[in-house]
Amino acid sequence: MPLQDLLEALAREAEDERARLRRSGEKEQERILAEARAEADALRRSVLDAAETRARADATRRVAVARLEAARIEQQAAEAAFDELVEEVRSRLRAIGSRPDYPQVLSALLAEALEAVPDAEVVLVNPADVATIAAAAVVGNTMAGVTVAGDEGVEGGVVATSSKGRRVRNTMSGRLESADADLRQWYRSRLGPAAARSVRSAP
Repeated sequence: MPLQDLLEALAREAEDERARLRRSGEKEQERILAEARAEADALRRSVLDAAETRARADATRRVAVARLEAARIEQQAAEAAFDELVEEVRSRLRAIGSRPDYPQVLSALLAEALEAVPDAEVVLVNPADVATIAAAAVVGNTMAGVTVAGDEGVEGGVVATSSKGRRVRNTMSGRLESADADLRQWYRSRLGPAAARSVRSAP
């Protein structure tokens, strides 16, 4: 084979080999690019899924916090409303002495105290109520041997004591304190379920 033909043949072989290698390299490059794209897509999906999970968790946490805050506000409002109600009742009880039926109320409280302490020797009342109690005793003939004394510390009721140390305080304010649990239960019944749970029982 002439030298020129040999050189041309070798050139063609070299070119064919380079072409084959280019094709092989392009295929390998395409394979690598495809894998890189797949990995990038997987990573992107993973990041998006993680972000969505975090967003959902954050939203759930925010909702839970908001619900707790709403419950706290509702509890405070319900307790404040109940406290206002009780204070209004106390205010009315402090003014009970001006009611026209107060003598009857005082007489009923006296009768209950004497029933609880049948051997009572002293009955304490507010100084303003001494005359009322004395009149009630005369009418009812229920206080033979019982001394009626004024005491500024007694309001809206009576305190019956005996020589044996028995002592019963029967006042409207005392009755209110004793009725606290029942009053709270009544107040709960007038509220919605969530607000009713907010009115805590007295310690």
